[in-house]
Amino acid sequence: MNSLPDTPMPNDAPELENFFDDARGLIAGIRRVSIAGLKWSILSEATMPKFGRTIQEAKEAVLSFQVINESTIVETEDGYPLVVFIKNGLSKCFPKASTERLQVKVETSIKKLTATYKPKVPSKGDDRHREGRKEEMQNWATKGLPWGLYHFAFWYEQGHQHKKEPGLSVDIRKANASSSVLVKAFLEAQAPIAQAIGMWFLAIDPDTWARYNELYQRLANEGKLGVIHQSSRGCYVAMALLINTAVNPHRDPGDVTKGWVTTNCWGQFEGGMPAFGGLDMLFQQKPMDLMFARSALIEHWVTPITSGERFCQTHFVKKDIMDKLIPKFFCDYCDTKSVYHRNIQGHLRNIVRDPTKLNADGAHDIAEIMRKNRWGADGTVARTGVTTKPRQQKTRSSVTKAKVTKTKTRRGKA
Repeated sequence: MNSLPDTPMPNDAPELENFFDDARGLIAGIRRVSIAGLKWSILSEATMPKFGRTIQEAKEAVLSFQVINESTIVETEDGYPLVVFIKNGLSKCFPKASTERLQVKVETSIKKLTATYKPKVPSKGDDRHREGRKEEMQNWATKGLPWGLYHFAFWYEQGHQHKKEPGLSVDIRKANASSSVLVKAFLEAQAPIAQAIGMWFLAIDPDTWARYNELYQRLANEGKLGVIHQSSRGCYVAMALLINTAVNPHRDPGDVTKGWVTTNCWGQFEGGMPAFGGLDMLFQQKPMDLMFARSALIEHWVTPITSGERFCQTHFVKKDIMDKLIPKFFCDYCDTKSVYHRNIQGHLRNIVRDPTKLNADGAHDIAEIMRKNRWGADGTVARTGVTTKPRQQKTRSSVTKAKVTKTKTRRGKA
């Protein structure tokens, strides 16, 4: 499961094709910091509040935070990574000359984009900008500089989760002809970034990378990613491009719960540092630095930008997209085929009926994977099969009764 697609795309950087082995070695050599008292088994299963501190509380908190300016892996007490900060992570992927050209190309494409296709102002309901939104907008307007964000994503549009099918974000769909050209130019310019992030992701967490990459490849093969699909090594189907915006303390419960979000930034600036509550850490992230973080589990924010301009790419996948389209578990015993949630009971029952598909220990591989991932109290795996709560299906008669009741109600109101 943990292998790269065979054929690179035109925007993929040839020099990155053999970088994976180097990335694994570099990850192994990064210093590790363990957070005492913080256990993965509790953190990953707990229901986390969406909102964290106020802006004022965050300003006071960072004064005592440890400032990190070197490659660091922050782990739980029991050894699960929460943040992977790779100083000059992108620079390590390319020769120096290529790195400089890449930075100029991406920053130029962003400035052209913001000059013509203005970034949208975060809505009042955006949790990441619930405080200080108006003041920040006025501050950047006074400087004559752009402020806001774009979403280049495949997802359920915010506020439209009821729709049956996800699709491309508004910033892609509603761009006019000239703006569409600029969006495409930016996405093409940053294709080597997506490629490099995929390589690092595979080295950091190959099992989770496999799910992300399968989602990406499936949607790309079905033609659903549109201009988002610029690298065959990609693994994220959504990106937020933040233009000079700070971010309020929050968690992202809509992201894949045990997954990763990756950020990289551009520009010449001071401030704008990612902060993590609970870890009491502040990271000096600059252009070419990469950061992988558990955005759904850890409170985080970005401090105000005190000078210059900061453009931040945030790469992510929404949980509802992943859970609907891609399985959580891979069956390595059955020709490495994926097992979808809706098929998992039948899959395991078939295995039990056919003893030749049991491994040497008398159990199916996926059962152990499911136990390790705490599949759920109502989905226990046993040698004889699986027990789950039966899905309640609406019968034809119940649907008909509901329609009749609704019709009568309407007539009564009329």
